[in-house]
Amino acid sequence: GILDGGVTLYMTGASTSGLADAFLDSKDAGLGVCSSLPVGCKSGIPGAVTDDDNLNRAEESLTARFSQIVQITGLSIRDANHNPANGAFNLAGASRSVIDGAVDPAVLALIAPSDKFTLEHIPGGTELYISSLTVAPVPLPAAVWLMLGALGGFGLLVRGKAT
Repeated sequence: GILDGGVTLYMTGASTSGLADAFLDSKDAGLGVCSSLPVGCKSGIPGAVTDDDNLNRAEESLTARFSQIVQITGLSIRDANHNPANGAFNLAGASRSVIDGAVDPAVLALIAPSDKFTLEHIPGGTELYISSLTVAPVPLPAAVWLMLGALGGFGLLVRGKAT
């Protein structure tokens, strides 16, 4: 996990066709998915597939899980050649566009706050690396605590009348 502003991030890669894991590109392109396990994606290992470290197949996904509910405030994507990407990919269950490496902040604002987001490759879409991801913690509103207190009070009141 990575701690930033009180939020811990956990990244996992997955593939429906076998083993996979989140993989940080050694040439600073960003975070992708290595589905060439158990041999791996690291260069210099016999049998390793060193060009399979980005999110490039429909069966691959990259999931970001956070220690609390967050809103995505920024997302930058690089393509297979490590350049700012242009194209489409799936984020939080819907197709999103990336232009010159950036996902439109207005589109990100429409995504409901969550403690988990999944990115997926669209067949024919952008092969991608996450080059940057910024999030903002979503504070639990004070009204929730007031409501929970009121419900607890009603519970005690009902319990007192039952005895």
